[in-house]
Amino acid sequence: MIKIACADFPVGRQTYESKLKTVELDQLFDRFPKMETIEKWRSEAPPHFDFIVCASKLITHATKTRAQQSRTVRKNLLSLDDNATSRQAYATTMKIAEILRARLVLFQLPPQFSPTPDNIGRVQAFFGKPRGHVLFVWEHPLTWPPKLVDKLSEAHRIMPVINPLGKAAPTAQSPMRYYRLGGTGRTSGPGTLSDAELKKIITLCDTPLSYVVFNNGPTAFRDATRLAAMVDPRRLPE
Repeated sequence: MIKIACADFPVGRQTYESKLKTVELDQLFDRFPKMETIEKWRSEAPPHFDFIVCASKLITHATKTRAQQSRTVRKNLLSLDDNATSRQAYATTMKIAEILRARLVLFQLPPQFSPTPDNIGRVQAFFGKPRGHVLFVWEHPLTWPPKLVDKLSEAHRIMPVINPLGKAAPTAQSPMRYYRLGGTGRTSGPGTLSDAELKKIITLCDTPLSYVVFNNGPTAFRDATRLAAMVDPRRLPE
């Protein structure tokens, strides 16, 4: 099965939900809507529509005070830290996932989060927490060695995010794929995908379940519906 999505709603929700059956809610990264809004999204969506929740940046990104901003040693200050702010953000993120009946929560780590022993320990401690039946997906920085990513992913039941058209390659032992498509092989940024690239992505969806999320700017919805039509010719894009 291939689940095709866009990062947020690039078109009106009704139009989107009539063409695609999954969405990655990136807007949750920056701020939390009211719970009434979350409940409305769930109630107005088709019964089997699949929401992917993006975790708050209060969990994954460093927060610097004014005094700390002038220091030379300030990278990774609070990324995946255990403090009151991050715990509250985590609780709210998981509550949203519960309301939306989401099966996946995406954690995006900042590019400067390097694979130091301290940061590896943070990943192990954070993703080692109980989370019920929700699957965690993590977008690690490109500086992390693939073997380390594979080891952590397997040990903590977390699914790595990659763009298979870039330098990273899917790992053979992964039970699921989570592909995020930006321009020029990245996981974000504008760029139109060719038919040949879309066909290659289909061949790389070689596990029982694969998610393909288009995060490539203005053409994301059109490219997503093109891929949907290739997977199922009955779902022709208009």
